[in-house]
Amino acid sequence: MRPAAAVWFERVALAGVTLDVLHLSLLFERRIAVDGVPLAVAFTVLIPLLTAALVLFVTRRGSRTARWLFAGLVALAVVAAFNIGTEAWSRDVAVAVGVAALALQLGSLNLLFAPSVTRWMRICREGSRPA
Repeated sequence: MRPAAAVWFERVALAGVTLDVLHLSLLFERRIAVDGVPLAVAFTVLIPLLTAALVLFVTRRGSRTARWLFAGLVALAVVAAFNIGTEAWSRDVAVAVGVAALALQLGSLNLLFAPSVTRWMRICREGSRPA
């Protein structure tokens, strides 16, 4: 059976993905102007899908690789947030939603690296099926 921290990680991380979809949708027109339609669609659709898939691989299959890839994506999001500049965080609704999504993702990382989740992932790796 999955530990409570793993269940809460899934909930919080998927809530962060939901806010990230809203954030990227609000930025879609700007993204088209800067990067063009293909990259705008890729950022708006593929990044949240990849993130959600990683979350589900972590919580449903106990994947350590997905765990570290998720942590890497969150680290990249932190770098991107500070590249925007903190003064823009409260002036723009899209950026404020993005900061809220990032806060949820950072909170989910705390749950992801809880000792109970680490133990559960070790058990999953040793051969028993995650519940």
